[in-house]
Amino acid sequence: MAYPRKLLNEGESIVLDTRPNWSLLFPPLFLGGVLIAVLIVILIEESHDLSGWFGWIFLVLFALDLVYMAARLVTWRAANLVITTHRVVYRHGVLRRQSREIPLDRVQDVAYEQTLFERLVGAGSLTIESAGREGQEPFPDVAHPAKLQSTINQLIEENRRRGAVPYAVQPTTLSVPEQIEKLADLAQRGIITEEEFLSKKETLLAQM
Repeated sequence: MAYPRKLLNEGESIVLDTRPNWSLLFPPLFLGGVLIAVLIVILIEESHDLSGWFGWIFLVLFALDLVYMAARLVTWRAANLVITTHRVVYRHGVLRRQSREIPLDRVQDVAYEQTLFERLVGAGSLTIESAGREGQEPFPDVAHPAKLQSTINQLIEENRRRGAVPYAVQPTTLSVPEQIEKLADLAQRGIITEEEFLSKKETLLAQM
């Protein structure tokens, strides 16, 4: 599911919107392949009749693997990592939707790890260390983690060169109540802290 454009802030654009690496689907695919290989070997060597108990056992196991595959596929489609010009967003969950956001101006370090298998399939785990209450945020099963690391670092450097004000507190033509409402939404999403929200709210109210 692509990241909704309506959730973007003014002046913000999407740089990269990607799903987890396809290796998330590997376990059920591997099990399905093993079941089919075992079936072929047994039919050749033992000449079992699939209309008997053996056939029923195989069908049950294969059906369970298909359910496993469907669950993994739904999980894969429901997760996406989004990098915008201002933040990193990780959304996942099917029945219970969850979202984590890290403003680029708070990112202190970006690292990734890959096992040998993950290097072969282009997967890995990305870890973003940020200032404030977020700390270290892991993003598992991402595709091409080295590219993601480079993209994030490049955006951070571009923002620093421009001397950009963090998008959450940029000047706006909104009325004071509208600004407070926007700040409350940012606080609820964890982009600014509760203390920052209260401080900015008090400043805005003093201007009325």
